[in-house]
Amino acid sequence: MRILVISDIHGRCLERADNIADEYDMTLIAGDITHFGGYLEARDILSDFIRGRNVFAVYGNCDHNAVDHYLKEEGISVHNTLREFDGCNITGFSGAPKSHFNTPGEFDDESIGQGIMGWDEGTSIVLTHVPPYGTNLDLISSGHIGSLSVREFIEEHQPALHVCGHVHESRGIDRLGNTIIVNPGPYFQGYYADITIEGEIVCRIREF
Repeated sequence: MRILVISDIHGRCLERADNIADEYDMTLIAGDITHFGGYLEARDILSDFIRGRNVFAVYGNCDHNAVDHYLKEEGISVHNTLREFDGCNITGFSGAPKSHFNTPGEFDDESIGQGIMGWDEGTSIVLTHVPPYGTNLDLISSGHIGSLSVREFIEEHQPALHVCGHVHESRGIDRLGNTIIVNPGPYFQGYYADITIEGEIVCRIREF
């Protein structure tokens, strides 16, 4: 299975992703689809891209909750729910922990990890906007800004793959125990991740 991962679109056109998406079996979108937009903005960005494709998504802290209404309407949201595709169970949660920026998609940190619903032993992929705390994927100049509750969830359940975004400065690949964690970097700056699952998981960060 080949998976295309994009995050932090921030309202940009998806033409570059559209040009390569048909090479992949599935696309994961890790939030910040709009730049402080809602339902209509998310529809304008995603509607053409998702047609006829296997897409699963969460919304980010820079998306209003109405973005999730659109994702659910299209049947692509994994926020607080469980979905299945080709033998992979996918679950996740949106947004980021509360901060002094007071962005629209913020939650109490503990509710993010607790809200990753539908977990069972067959779950292969967890999709969140925020990275787990204390990794190479949540680091900015002032320190780590990831989610403690997401880290606890990953450490306890050890899914095969955890996909996140949010921290533009820390694109890359890391590991917590047996779980591979991928932050593809911001799409609006030209980054995406290419993941192949064929017995083992191979992840690469790429530029358009």
